[in-house]
Amino acid sequence: MFPTVVRSPYFESQKDRIKKQLEETRNTMAKNVEMMTQNIATAEELEIQSNEMSINAQQFKKQAVVLRKTYWWKNFKLWLLIVISLVLILCLIGGIVTLAVINLK
Repeated sequence: MFPTVVRSPYFESQKDRIKKQLEETRNTMAKNVEMMTQNIATAEELEIQSNEMSINAQQFKKQAVVLRKTYWWKNFKLWLLIVISLVLILCLIGGIVTLAVINLK
């Protein structure tokens, strides 16, 4: 015949406690793996966004240079027009004064 195994309540409670600890450890590990997976996905999304921002910054810099040159030329043309207008006005005034002096003689 088979020997009868007598299990004590202490043994059962210790076994249950170990099972409970193992289950808690498994759950904690599963949560950690899930969080790690989410962190990796978040890091990948951040990397993609960072690359897109870098590309946008380069495009912005190029467009800013073009815009700065465009407005520099517009400003240059405006000042050139102002200077030429002033020279013409001064020549016109000088011509009128010269004619007036000649007519007075």
